[in-house]
Amino acid sequence: MGFELKVWNANRSQVLNTITSVTPSGIDGGFKWQRRGNGGCIQLDLTGRNDRAKLAPRGVVRLKIDGTSHFWGIVPDPPSADSADPEAVQVLGGREALRRVLLDGRAYRDRGVFAIVRDLLSRLCPPSLIYDARLIGDGTGTDAGPTLGTYYSPTSTLEAALDGLAKSAGVDWDVDAEGRIFFGRPAPVAFEVAYSGRGWRRLRVQGRETVTRALVRVATAPAGWEGESILYTGSGVPATVVGVAEGPQHGLYRAEAGFEPPEGVALVVPRAPERWLPDALNLDGGAAMDGNDTTYSAVPLTTTQKGIELESPLGRPVGVEVDYTLSPAQNMPADAYGVLLTVGGSALASMSLATTQDRRTLRVILPPDANTTGTWRARLLVGALMAVSGVSGIELRVYGVRFLFVDEAAAVRVASSFLQEPFASPAEVTLSGLTQPRPTAIVRDSPDGDVTGPADLWEYEHSPTNPRTVRIRLGSDGQSDTARAIKFAVRGGSG
Repeated sequence: MGFELKVWNANRSQVLNTITSVTPSGIDGGFKWQRRGNGGCIQLDLTGRNDRAKLAPRGVVRLKIDGTSHFWGIVPDPPSADSADPEAVQVLGGREALRRVLLDGRAYRDRGVFAIVRDLLSRLCPPSLIYDARLIGDGTGTDAGPTLGTYYSPTSTLEAALDGLAKSAGVDWDVDAEGRIFFGRPAPVAFEVAYSGRGWRRLRVQGRETVTRALVRVATAPAGWEGESILYTGSGVPATVVGVAEGPQHGLYRAEAGFEPPEGVALVVPRAPERWLPDALNLDGGAAMDGNDTTYSAVPLTTTQKGIELESPLGRPVGVEVDYTLSPAQNMPADAYGVLLTVGGSALASMSLATTQDRRTLRVILPPDANTTGTWRARLLVGALMAVSGVSGIELRVYGVRFLFVDEAAAVRVASSFLQEPFASPAEVTLSGLTQPRPTAIVRDSPDGDVTGPADLWEYEHSPTNPRTVRIRLGSDGQSDTARAIKFAVRGGSG
């Protein structure tokens, strides 16, 4: 049957076995496996005696047929090493290795998604998989990808991190049959085949997952405030600020759903103030908005109330960042210095600034009032909120102010990743020959005419009864009604 199954230990430091069609070493009946249309490996099933196969706990396997790699994965639960009985073995795709790697707490600011992924994988890629910078992005190994204002997810697994970053960039990722992690690679051309009497089976349309208008929550409540003091006028509640994506068939299906953003992905981006208001409290705010972190606007503590006031550009600001220092002093009231933030002319919040000799960044979120629509501005007043006597030589230094705006492009990309329209003519076509998977397939002159659809699931078999066979699912994963009912019961009806 022309196969080779190579077996390593968990960190690939040792080859435990090389099983071939000439020396089967305990494999009974051949192989069945699944791959995604993007080339990622899902699951491999085989039967064998493990006293001969030597499959180790969380060991690594690669299946080649006729010299071509078709599967790479991890054996999570092998039979006993001494088992002399043929037992079923399940091998999971390479993503399984990434489910057991945690991020190390590094935070990223104003970095491209592809650059973030390369940095993560260059440090954290497990030895059971292969990292190649050229498989991230356009193939150069150097393109940055869409910029994220902030990414920080210290307790995420590497798999969850790559899922979230892929959604933020509107791209795909997986682990291929060579054990290589790919992310954001251009999709290959569609696979095209003539029907010519091949196996054809119509599948049930999967309409429960339909989402034609997706909302992703960007900001829903104030955050980052110490000694909270927030006042909303109008409705008195904060707005839920969202990013929205709408598919072309929304008028027909009207299927809407709300989603949370991927963990660690902040869908806000900093922007400099548009202007400072020199007539507010007679202090120059220019240095606080010039983008130079070595200059600062100074606010002394005197018997006259002092401060600087800045205004954001027009858009959807939902918060602010302030870089400052404030040295402690004897007899200085704890709430002498503070900030006042107004968003959309309705949401007003105030808080005192903590003393710090080292530069500190205050980062707060304040959505506008729920009645606010369209676009709006935000204003920040930072300085001495009271007149103080008997204290001198104390100075608040404001090095930088950045208003936090909805990252409109990222929010739309994330929302778009949740859109899903039902495919009207899902089917399964059976072919001979182990062609490599592709995201889209075209079947010419089928019983339903020319059918073009997403080919998300490719099922392969190489056995004595079905050598070199592939079943391509177009527009459906082929799940039974029972399996789908269980899935929706567990997930509460979400797709």
